[in-house]
Amino acid sequence: MSKKLISQLKGLKHNDAAPSETWLKQNREILLSQIKNNIVPQRHTAYENFWIGMSVFLGEGIMLNVVKPLSVLLIVALVGTSGWIATVDAAYESLPGDFLYGAKRVVEKTQMATASILGNDTAETKLHAEFAKRRANEIKKVSISQDPKKVERVSETVEDLKNEINNLTSKLDEKSQVALAANDLKEVKKNTDQVKIVLGEVKADLALIATSTVDKDVVQSISEVKDLAKDVAVKTVEVVVTKHLEGDNSVSKEEVKQMLDEAVKDTISETLLKTESLVGVSNVVEAVKSEMRGLESNSSTAFSVSSSLDIQQKIASVASTTKQAALQTQEVIKASDLKTDELQNMLNDDNLAGVLNMVKEVNEVNKTVEKIIDTAVNNVQIVLPPVVEVVKEKVEAGQSATSTADVKVIVTSTPTASTTVIVTTTPTGTSTTVGTSTLKK
Repeated sequence: MSKKLISQLKGLKHNDAAPSETWLKQNREILLSQIKNNIVPQRHTAYENFWIGMSVFLGEGIMLNVVKPLSVLLIVALVGTSGWIATVDAAYESLPGDFLYGAKRVVEKTQMATASILGNDTAETKLHAEFAKRRANEIKKVSISQDPKKVERVSETVEDLKNEINNLTSKLDEKSQVALAANDLKEVKKNTDQVKIVLGEVKADLALIATSTVDKDVVQSISEVKDLAKDVAVKTVEVVVTKHLEGDNSVSKEEVKQMLDEAVKDTISETLLKTESLVGVSNVVEAVKSEMRGLESNSSTAFSVSSSLDIQQKIASVASTTKQAALQTQEVIKASDLKTDELQNMLNDDNLAGVLNMVKEVNEVNKTVEKIIDTAVNNVQIVLPPVVEVVKEKVEAGQSATSTADVKVIVTSTPTASTTVIVTTTPTGTSTTVGTSTLKK
């Protein structure tokens, strides 16, 4: 090999040789032209553009780890089921214990997670209210079902409802409430009012058949959640009033005044209805007590002295506590009547803050009255279970709980004997025998 060639190779090794600028420019243009002619331009479909846009909006991490997996699962579920519309409807209508109930809850959690990721406090608050209403309706449907595990399922759903109410309360207490428009709050209140109504119906029904400790615990839990729902309803009114006073005119002054008026009157009306039922229970108990005294002098009955005295003492004790509770609640009603007049005066004077304080006060009074009534009715239920049911049936039939009507009450004196006492109740608590008391063995 010549010395010249060896020298050139050594030059290449040490980067001493380099192509000329003219050669580089000429060949670069040739290469770029060839690449351009052989590559097909990449065009994104509308589907691809959607996901690219979502990635920019939400971030690639959320898209890859949350949104796309959920979307794939949904597509698989829909494609794999020919009647997917019916399936979605069935999942929405499913109840605790149903096969599709889990899917229903997953969809709800996905909705909530999406609202949270997007930072949409208004959507989160409204979802909590909507889900609370769903849980209440589920409790009602399960409570009247033939599900052998209905007590367990009701109890679990009550806890879920409690969580929704607590989350809703937190949302209304946060600074994020500033983002809530008054119209949104009206919708939240509408749902929480529905929760109160449904839970009231369920509680009244379950209280009649609650005999075991577990059953009574469920009734107590329902009562507690109902109180929470009452507080949330009042809180929504409070936020609406506060926002309006701060200049939010999305709801007019007249609409705010109407909300306040309805809140007070609905609570007073609820208290009045409960009080009337308690007075009806008290009157029947008093009437039964009077009839039981007459049984001792009736030679045709076969009551033993000991059993007769024992049940009379129990009825007398229950009658005393029930009557006292009825008097307490009636005093509350009288005070409420005065508040109604005061309410109207404050509304006429546009004293919204004053009416709001009355709403809070009446709500607390209502909860106190309900506890008094629950205790009294529970005591009656232990000694005379039919009394509560009879009065409830009268109310459901559109009669007054204290109206004069023949009431048949079976009083058990021994495990093998009972007496049918037919009485007529009156608003003053007197009684008249309209039939012959007979002993059944």
